[in-house]
Amino acid sequence: YIGRYDLNGDGVEELLVRISYGFVCGTVGCETVIFEKMSGGWRELSILYVSHFGTVTQIYLNVAEESSIGYKTIYSVYDGLRWDGKKYVVFCRRNCSEG
Repeated sequence: YIGRYDLNGDGVEELLVRISYGFVCGTVGCETVIFEKMSGGWRELSILYVSHFGTVTQIYLNVAEESSIGYKTIYSVYDGLRWDGKKYVVFCRRNCSEG
């Protein structure tokens, strides 16, 4: 799955690539890589694993108006992704296991 969105408001869309294929996804979720367009090409901005993107037939992320250190916050069904200054980190939004 591939999507584009200007996450940092610089007028250039970042590229979000989710690798979702049977044996590739483990218990922590499927790998999603966010790339940022640079003058010489693309650079990896962040790699993350989010387990709850949607359903089998509907994969989605929602970009919020709120931001952290210049990058917009991203939400999936149960998880959120917040920029920490170096990479996106996952935080629990709802129905999280305690412990």
